[in-house]
Formats: sequence, structure tokens, C-alpha cells
Amino acid sequence: ASKIREIHLDEQRILTGDIITTPIPEDVDDKDPNIYVSYNGSASLSITIPSASTDNPYQYAVVKPGTKFDIEKVSWTSITRSSAVRILSSRAVEGSEIYIRRSEIKAKTSPEVAYQLASTYKNYEVEYPAVPDIEVQSYTFVKGVTDSISFSIKLNKIGKIPYETGIKSIKYGTREIGFTTSSNIETPLDPSKEYIINVTLDSSVLNSLPNSNSRVLNISFERGTADKKSIRLAIQSPTPALSLTANAMQGSAPGTTAIKVTTSTRAGNELVYTITTTKVEKLNTEDIVTGGTTFVQQGDIPVTPGQYLTVYEINSGSKKVVRFKCFEITSSYIR
Repeated sequence: ASKIREIHLDEQRILTGDIITTPIPEDVDDKDPNIYVSYNGSASLSITIPSASTDNPYQYAVVKPGTKFDIEKVSWTSITRSSAVRILSSRAVEGSEIYIRRSEIKAKTSPEVAYQLASTYKNYEVEYPAVPDIEVQSYTFVKGVTDSISFSIKLNKIGKIPYETGIKSIKYGTREIGFTTSSNIETPLDPSKEYIINVTLDSSVLNSLPNSNSRVLNISFERGTADKKSIRLAIQSPTPALSLTANAMQGSAPGTTAIKVTTSTRAGNELVYTITTTKVEKLNTEDIVTGGTTFVQQGDIPVTPGQYLTVYEINSGSKKVVRFKCFEITSSYIR
């Protein structure tokens, strides 16, 4: 005949403490009943239970959005240490529910351990903080020509506070680049506002670097987020502008000169001229001509001796120099 064995079960334990998303206190110990959830940007989250141990194990389960929580079918993972347990965002996606409880304890005779039911549970909805969003852009820094390289970083979307609020470092290869920033960061952070950091790279450092094809900047933020794909930068020396073939002669009206350009103007380009008191020389194709007057072949140009008349072939869109020639005006060139 079968024997009937009576087993005494203690009342189900109530999971005390709260699920907290603020930083863990520095003086926390194993008497703290709370459960701390923190985020590592949008890459993962961490669960820290100060009272967890092999003698006081906990469990967690992740239920993804659209899936119903079934306590009998859900997969539980043990937590048997008081240090942080990391869960990747690929497992705990945005909107998932995390259920946490104290584990069931099996009865043992040596040493004697009484059977304990799993405790009640608490649950928490996963909501990752906003991480920096940088528009993909490519820049070319021309030594001695480019004034600065600047770009903006969007720190959050409306409805979420930013995870990062400052930049730790920016590197170009192994070389660290100095930078300055301005932002609309405020304390406390307001999830109804969009926060932006404007970044300007240190031109003195860029001017000192060797020429390089386009490479990605490594932007590291203060809380560990890194961007290694959004901003590309090429560094090059300026390209000298070519010489324009042209001749100066007297104009048809008194006090004028005229210029005949014999070089054919390329498609998409145009000719302009400037009159200055100093000689124009050593121009590069990155230089932009502003304030130029439309050039007319052998048209009269009023001038005085000692001035400099420079004719430029420039790109019609960018106004950058393609070719040029500078004439020092003497009386022999004036009608």
C-alpha cells in the first residue's frame, strides 16, 4: 500500500522592496530589499539586487511586447549574486515586461533546508533612454583654408530624456582632437524638450595632422556611448589654382584698361575680375571669390596706376577659383 506523506508548506513569500531606476546608493548592503534597474544607453539594461545570493536566489523573466505573461510557461533566469546582471536589448526589447521574483527553494536534508515556494513577483516595463543621434555627414578639411568643421548632435527625441549630455573625447584614428561645444542642456532635464550639442573641432589640431583620405571620427560620450560611423573627415593640403592666359592693354575710353583672355572658359565656369591695392597671388582651388565683377572680353575697365586687376575663372556655383591672373596696372595699360 502506498504511504501518504504530509509536507508542511510555508506561506508564499511576498516580494518586498521596490523596482528603482535611480542610481544605487553607495552604502547599499545585502539588507536592501530593493531591485535596481539601470540602462547602458540603448544597448542593454542591468538588474542589480543587493540581497541576491546563492542562499537567497532571485529569478527574472522577459516577456516581449504582444506576448501574454504565463507564469507556468515563461522562461525564468536565476540571479544568485548581488552584482549587476546585464540583459542585452536584443533580448529585452523596448516595451518588454521584466518579471522578478525570489526563486523556489528545494528542500534538503543535509544541511536541512525547508521547501519554499517562489515568491510573488513584480514587473517593470522596459523603456530605453534616448541615445545621441548624429546625422551622417562627410567633411573635407583643407589646411590653411578651411576655417572650421562643425556639426550638431541630437541627444534625444521628444518624450524621452537624453542618456548622454556631454562629449568625453573625439579621435581621428589614434589622434585626439580638441573641440568646443555649446548646447541647450538644462537641469533638470525635461522630456518635452529636444536637446542638442553643437560641436566645433579644433582647427589648429587639424592643420597639424598628416593628409588623410576620409576616415570616421570616434566620438565618445561621458556615459560610455560611442559613435564610430556618422562623421567622416578627410584632411588635405590646398591645391594651387592654375594660371589664366591673358593680356592687358589700353581701353578704348580715357582712364580705362582692357583685358583679353585667350584661355577657353570651361563649362560651368565664368570669368570675373576684382581691383585691389595689393597683389593677388598664391590662390588655391579651395579659395572663394566674393564681390567679383562680371568680366567682358576687352571691355573698358576704369583703373588708376598702382592698382592690381585680377581676372578669375571661377565655378559658377561654388565661386571657387579655377584659374586666375593678376596684373599690376601701369600707365602703359591706361588710355
